Amino acid sequence: MPEQNLSERPSKPPADPAQGAVGQERATPRAAAQGAAARERAARVAAARATAARVAAARRPTGRPAPARKGLGKREFKIGVDVLMLVLFLYLMSYHPGGGLLLHAYLGCALFVLFILHHALNWNWHRTLFQGKYNLRRSLTSGTDVLLLGAMVMAMVSSWHIASMALPFEFLPPPRNTWRDLHVTATAWCFVLMAFHLGLHLHNTITKWERQLAAQRALRWVFKLFQVLLLLGAGWSLWHNNVGHDLLMLPVRPAAFNALAFYLEHLAIIAGFAVLTHGLLSAITPPRTRSK
Repeated sequence: MPEQNLSERPSKPPADPAQGAVGQERATPRAAAQGAAARERAARVAAARATAARVAAARRPTGRPAPARKGLGKREFKIGVDVLMLVLFLYLMSYHPGGGLLLHAYLGCALFVLFILHHALNWNWHRTLFQGKYNLRRSLTSGTDVLLLGAMVMAMVSSWHIASMALPFEFLPPPRNTWRDLHVTATAWCFVLMAFHLGLHLHNTITKWERQLAAQRALRWVFKLFQVLLLLGAGWSLWHNNVGHDLLMLPVRPAAFNALAFYLEHLAIIAGFAVLTHGLLSAITPPRTRSK
């Protein structure tokens, strides 16, 4: 047989151009979809990294103190109004014959303005008074607030009837003695309800103090003893100042007035009511719902 030259072997026939074009068309949409999905994943990863970097930069301390807030906020303003009302109310309660009736009348008008401002700042209480459910604590708080509102209105109305004793005009006719007795009684109820009202708002603060002292047994017992002494001092001050007689509109014998003793004893009454209210709320509030 004749030898066959290897270089002369026939090569593979060239691929059909039509078939190659069909394969390329089939591969192009799949590759494009895969490329789009990869780009989308990369964009999501880049966005997540950028978000994490911004969060880390925001949490990183910059060494600069936070800018001081200018002016008073609404909460601070409300507390300031409440403190001013309490101070003014105690001063008005300290009135005694010869203590300046005209000044007493003008400061009473100022207290009336602060009273309206107080309710304007807490208008949400009026708006939601008949909304929502009432548990035992909300019933106690709202009931105290309603009674305090009524006593304050009665004190103001009765003061209008005796205004002519200090001012050159009279809103309604006498008898002045009856309206004066009602004014004293309404003022006593205002003070007691106000002390209870403050105790309701100080309950969480006292609870926080007790939890801070929970790990220190000696200080915890000292704090409890201090609370007992406040209760005893409040009870003695109530008796010494004839608050019970004023609440029931009973006659009281006039006594010498001591301004320092008056203010200290009435502050002791407020502190005693705060302790009493704290104990009452702690007893009626289940442990799982007490504020932390």
